Amino acid sequence: MTSLIETIKAKIDVVEEIGLVVALSKSGKSYKGLCPFHNERTPSFHVFAESQTWKCFGCNEGGDVFTFVEKQQGLEFRPAGPGGRARN
Repeated sequence: MTSLIETIKAKIDVVEEIGLVVALSKSGKSYKGLCPFHNERTPSFHVFAESQTWKCFGCNEGGDVFTFVEKQQGLEFRPAGPGGRARN
C-alpha cells in the first residue's frame, strides 16, 4: 500500500515547485540555479526531475520536495500519530 506521503510526492513535480522559489535552467539531466540556502554567484543547486530530488553541491543540503519546503519555510515535518493527529 502506498503511503499518503508517497502519494503526495507522486502528484507534485519537484522542478515546478522549487522553480516557484529558485530560477532554474536546464543543465543536462538536471536543472540548476543559485542555492536559496547560502550566498553564491555560481549555481551549485541542482534539481533532478527523474528522482524528484534536489541537491546543493555548495552547502551539501539536499532531499525531496518536503525537505525543501521545510528548510525554505523554516518548518518541521512531523507525520501524524495514531488517530491522525500531529504528534507533539
